[in-house]
Amino acid sequence: MNIPIDFKDVRAWVTFAFLIIGGSIALRTFLINQRQRKLDNSFRMIDLINRSLSQDDISNWQKVFFASSESAGAKHGHFLDEKGNQRPFSDMFSEGNYFDQGAIERFCELFNLVGYEYKKRTIDLRIIYFEFGQYMDTVYGWVTSIDSEVKHSDFVKVHYPSFSQMYQKNLKLFQSLPHKTIAHIE
Repeated sequence: MNIPIDFKDVRAWVTFAFLIIGGSIALRTFLINQRQRKLDNSFRMIDLINRSLSQDDISNWQKVFFASSESAGAKHGHFLDEKGNQRPFSDMFSEGNYFDQGAIERFCELFNLVGYEYKKRTIDLRIIYFEFGQYMDTVYGWVTSIDSEVKHSDFVKVHYPSFSQMYQKNLKLFQSLPHKTIAHIE
């Protein structure tokens, strides 16, 4: 009993197999390139943030960080000014802000940009968070305290929507990710 071999069918199956293998290789290559592009964009974003923030901005963040601690005597949602008065964080976003010269607002603007790029899936958030996690955590806490200070306020959602969405979506992830420690409060 001889079964005739139809070479057209064999050729069609071989062609189909090559298409599947070629498509799998192309898809894998595409995904690896996307991952590499996200890494490259993340390092560019880190460089942009570092170039955008001056040493005064970082010093002013540290000043607010220490002035807003419980050990300094600050209430939640407040910081102590040079005279030791309790000031709400909303003062840092008002005209004539003298305490931090707009540093916290610049941090928020940059983190809003990070949030925007995160939503577009063009960066790897883990790398950004490693570099700026302590800044992000504290600034987000300060800005969201403005919302609790003024009932029914959506300050962070209105002024920095991408930062707010990124942070809300990744709150649990941020708690498990490592980040650099910039300053300690004793």
